[in-house]
Amino acid sequence: MEAGIDVYGGFANLDSHGDSTLYSKTELQTFNGATLGKHALDFIIRIDKHHCGIEVKNTRPWFYAHDSDLRELIRKALTLNVQPILIARRIQYVTFRILGTCGLIMHETYNQRMAVADEALAAQARHKDMLGYHDIRTGNLPDARLLHFFRKNLPTLLDTAQEKVAKYRDLLWAFGAEKMPYDEFSARVRRRELGQNEDNDWPDKPDPESLDPRE
Repeated sequence: MEAGIDVYGGFANLDSHGDSTLYSKTELQTFNGATLGKHALDFIIRIDKHHCGIEVKNTRPWFYAHDSDLRELIRKALTLNVQPILIARRIQYVTFRILGTCGLIMHETYNQRMAVADEALAAQARHKDMLGYHDIRTGNLPDARLLHFFRKNLPTLLDTAQEKVAKYRDLLWAFGAEKMPYDEFSARVRRRELGQNEDNDWPDKPDPESLDPRE
């Protein structure tokens, strides 16, 4: 299966000049009748019936489930009623475990991108006697893994992911809006997934009237 993808906004002048000059980008603050005010998602796309909100993080640090950037992605996506998707260099396992359970779709690039114009700096950063960042790549073209993710993998994930987002939407919203701390959020996600009482990890106290008086 290969999906057709419609992109809303995005870059319009990628072919007009080199990457030594910043490209202009159109960002949507309003979508599906809702608004993010002065904020925006990096990209909004449509695959078949699904609208997706994508945040791309081309940074060195790993992404953890409690990170503020992930809270922001969740808040933006739920506000605009789009499927949240994170594209990042590296994502920690528990992030996949907790937020994946709630329907977030995540993809690791394993590489950090720099502009072609910065090749000399990139070479220094890659050098084993400097920073040793061997995973730095230059250029703007997507690699084969990223193309495969969007064209092949993502379309097969969307139906199930949106069902999960609907199931955990109340917890996602409270977490994304910073009304629920991460430890409570992750515990409630785990208990809901297991069909347990979400309020605690202890069994409910027995009814005293049901106890055998002979014991």
